[in-house]
Amino acid sequence: AAQAAAPLAAPPAPPEPAVPGGATARGGERERIVAALEAAHWNRHRAAGALGVSRSTLWRRMRELGIE
Repeated sequence: AAQAAAPLAAPPAPPEPAVPGGATARGGERERIVAALEAAHWNRHRAAGALGVSRSTLWRRMRELGIE
């Protein structure tokens, strides 16, 4: 008697890469953005410059990470 092959399951998604301090990469990004915003007194233009990204990139990442 032939045995039916079990359907192949998709491999689990890899965990987010760890960064020093035990935070995930996204968690670390959130912390870096918030720290830059606080240092710039929430001036997004200056915070974006300190992070080396454009204002639109900072705005998008803030939206993705739930930073208001």
